[in-house]
Amino acid sequence: MERSPAPVMEASHQSSVRGVPRRSRTLFRAVLGATAGVLLIAGFALAGPPPVIWSQANPGGLAASVGAVAWAPSGALVATGLSDRWVRIRNATNGQQVSTIFQPIRSRGVVRLQFSSDSQFLAVSNSAGPSQYRIYQVATGTFLGLLQGSVDSKSIVHFTADAQLATAPGGAGQLSTWKLSDLPVFVSSGSGYDVVVTRFQLSPDGTQETAVANGAVTVRRVSDGLVLRTFTGKSVAFSPDSATLAAWTSSPNQTRLYRTTDFGLIRTIPAANAADSIQLGWTPAGNLVGSGYLPFVKFDGTWDQKGIVRFWSGPTGALLTSYDQGLSIGSRPGLPSAAPARDWLSGCTTGRRLRR
Repeated sequence: MERSPAPVMEASHQSSVRGVPRRSRTLFRAVLGATAGVLLIAGFALAGPPPVIWSQANPGGLAASVGAVAWAPSGALVATGLSDRWVRIRNATNGQQVSTIFQPIRSRGVVRLQFSSDSQFLAVSNSAGPSQYRIYQVATGTFLGLLQGSVDSKSIVHFTADAQLATAPGGAGQLSTWKLSDLPVFVSSGSGYDVVVTRFQLSPDGTQETAVANGAVTVRRVSDGLVLRTFTGKSVAFSPDSATLAAWTSSPNQTRLYRTTDFGLIRTIPAANAADSIQLGWTPAGNLVGSGYLPFVKFDGTWDQKGIVRFWSGPTGALLTSYDQGLSIGSRPGLPSAAPARDWLSGCTTGRRLRR
């Protein structure tokens, strides 16, 4: 079981390097956002900063970190969620704000966002309720009800629509509307400094499930809860076809790829930097992505950190490209092929502004 100060996904585990705040997220496409706003950037340069497509400041004008990002399957919209409880939906082409959604008081900031498969609805998870998703209609911002994640006696994840969502128009409460493998569920145990948070997540084909806590990974068969494999790992991610499971460890700092049929080791990918701390994801094309942070010592001897994004070839494990300028967080993997193939979203909490 994994100890964590707050029940938020890898996308929401928060920590610090000598007082420097950090949020890391799995990602494929990302919004480079700062306390000042959000940027859409285009990949894949071999080195240096990624080129910026558009940049939008935070309309609130106050300091707020980006807690979650999402891209609509239609490719037309992107959504960002901030620590100030605001969710903003923007035009993916030019960044123009389409609508806003304000989260409830004491929700403690947005940590996950997910569009429905038809792009008509948006699921929002907040730090105060990491396994509960508030469902909204994208066109109007209307709250439709709750999609609740839970874990049964066999440690298998289930989702249930509450009474309000179950009767909402448009099928928002139907589980088939959602890519459930992109909706992690968190279970906390213990209290005080001994709180342990376990992160559960389904495979894209729904046949397997991972549970990650305290640097240990347990893979179960969904049909009966049978434990298929256990191994070390702090972050895991199924490939889009569910055929491969990637697992990252900090010591040694590497990512291992396993076949999900027999959990035989496919290959080991060494870290691009031995100090990398990453969360894993996959691109729709089957390449591996790691996003997180890299701590370093500044000229004055104090510690700081910078966000990183690494792309590796899924078939070969070769490092394809790497960014380490101003990045901090990114969205979970599984973005649709309808989205621009070379665009991605990332978040930044450093307050830097990136320009074209």
